[in-house]
Amino acid sequence: MPNSWIEQIKILLLEGVHPTAAANFRADGYSNVELHSVSLSGAKLRDAARDAYFIGIRSATHLDQAFFEHAQRLIGVGCFCIGTNQVDLQAAEDRGIPVFNAPFSNTRSVAELVLPRW
Repeated sequence: MPNSWIEQIKILLLEGVHPTAAANFRADGYSNVELHSVSLSGAKLRDAARDAYFIGIRSATHLDQAFFEHAQRLIGVGCFCIGTNQVDLQAAEDRGIPVFNAPFSNTRSVAELVLPRW
């Protein structure tokens, strides 16, 4: 029996979040996953997130109070980077939206840039 309610939940992933994340969501039944390789801002960001329940970003996408006012269905924000400075945490808290980060998601990439290749 298909889970029609789960198929309607939109997941928005921006800034080149690894395609494996989208594949994992789809494997769990979330078929409405939108993956962008770049950051979005302004009207483009608001339009993309208008019906999203979850948004995954990195450091270039900024979520301010105006964003949260337009993202009426949003129930979670994932920051796939070191911190959450790009998110208006008070605006998220006022709407009851948890914001989390994955500080080790880029560790390998940083290490590859720092360590010399032998």
